[in-house]
Amino acid sequence: MTHTWWGLLRSTLKDVLSSPPWWKQQGWIVVTEILMGFLAAWGLLQSLSPLWVGLGLGTVYAVNALSLWHIRVYGQKAGIAIALAGVAIVVFSLFFGGDFRAIRWYGLCAGIGVLLAFRDNQSVTATAWIPLRARKRGGNNLSSLTFTSICSAILLAISLYISGVITHHWKWWPHLMVLVGYGFFVPQMIAQMGGGMGRHHPAQWRPMEKKEMSWLLKLGTVFNAVNFLGRRLIIPALILTLAREKFGAEDALPVLGAVLGLIGILGSLARAPVVLVGKTSAASLLKWGARLSLLGWAMLCVSLLVINTPWGNSWVVMSMLICGWAMMEFTNRTWAIAYMEQLRLWTVGSRFSAARAHRRSLHRFMVRRASGGAVGCALGGIAGSALAPAVVVVLLAGCWWVLEKMPKS
Repeated sequence: MTHTWWGLLRSTLKDVLSSPPWWKQQGWIVVTEILMGFLAAWGLLQSLSPLWVGLGLGTVYAVNALSLWHIRVYGQKAGIAIALAGVAIVVFSLFFGGDFRAIRWYGLCAGIGVLLAFRDNQSVTATAWIPLRARKRGGNNLSSLTFTSICSAILLAISLYISGVITHHWKWWPHLMVLVGYGFFVPQMIAQMGGGMGRHHPAQWRPMEKKEMSWLLKLGTVFNAVNFLGRRLIIPALILTLAREKFGAEDALPVLGAVLGLIGILGSLARAPVVLVGKTSAASLLKWGARLSLLGWAMLCVSLLVINTPWGNSWVVMSMLICGWAMMEFTNRTWAIAYMEQLRLWTVGSRFSAARAHRRSLHRFMVRRASGGAVGCALGGIAGSALAPAVVVVLLAGCWWVLEKMPKS
């Protein structure tokens, strides 16, 4: 039976709200996105230099990539060891760091990196089972990803604003979020882990599929070097600066939370038209979505590079900044959905399956994504706040070059 988009929306919402795995995944997303959304702002408000903040963000994603790789290969034993190490690092940095802000900062970053690894591992399982749930409803994987992301964005937006208000009054809120992650979510995740996928058993891809997957993983790495540097460092710093100038220091964090939440909702709503374009292939959607997203990042960062010049307050620069930001937000999530669908198609084909090969390719993507984020954020921190947008421009030029090398299926 063919569903209208409204009928599909209702059936998806009913399935989502009654799905314990989805709620569990949202718990992970809310906790980790609160931590990552405010992490750069917390560092800057503690008078840490942009170098420390950028390298701290790079530490988060480096720990994320290393931890996730070990969890994928060695399973539950690695999960237990990594979780204990994360707890030990956070406790040491809090109680033995003393007056050394760098120790407390990097300890918190390393602890968050471990949480992200467990979050990504949870996301692999949830994403792999989306096609089967979509088939039962009579829909498709692309539409299910779209509607579930909208629900997730609304829930996250509310959580971000509330966290901004709480953080303004209580500086230990991020540490409480870390404790919630380690005390509630991590033990549940470890209990569900198996023995790992093994490093000596690669997915059985055909020669052409190896070339396709190599390109797709390379694109994910380079794009997320751009995306995480801009989204985790440059944009929060920009919003924080504007909020302090327009609303005062006391409202900066609540405004940051509200804006980040609103951005997430608008970006997710931009995915809805994907459902209505039934004949658009994932590969085509991936290419035009990525191009527009990269163009948006370029416009945003170029305008930031000239904003402190005599021409910085001109309507041309302001229009380019706003248009670039809007273009990036409205296409970034659309192309991400197409990316995940193309990864599934190139791994298991048109079969609706939560196959081991699909989960392995998702794990590889998560590791590559975090690796790209580590490199991008570290380079942005080293370059400094004034030149970080220039780093984004250089990285996105490389990403565009990789994008245009897409192999023909």
